[in-house]
Amino acid sequence: MLTRILQQIRKSVREDTIVVTQHAFDEMLNEDILQADVKHCLLTGRIIIRQWDEDWQEWKYVIAGVTLMDDEIEVVVKLNVLRHAVVITTYRL
Repeated sequence: MLTRILQQIRKSVREDTIVVTQHAFDEMLNEDILQADVKHCLLTGRIIIRQWDEDWQEWKYVIAGVTLMDDEIEVVVKLNVLRHAVVITTYRL
């Protein structure tokens, strides 16, 4: 199942249909993470945690990977009703 989720996330990245929330954008600025780094992580990383969000009644996924400069980051993402990846937040490790 997680393989299908990761494939859908990667499809969204390749089709440039990902959505970056304001919170994620703010964190990217604070952590000096580029959108290209987030995309690279989503395309090459792996799902390490699947979490149920009680507030939104949906699954979200923590993807561990690296930036283009090989720094470790994690990206928290969900799929919206259109099956597009929505980046909730991201941070450096």
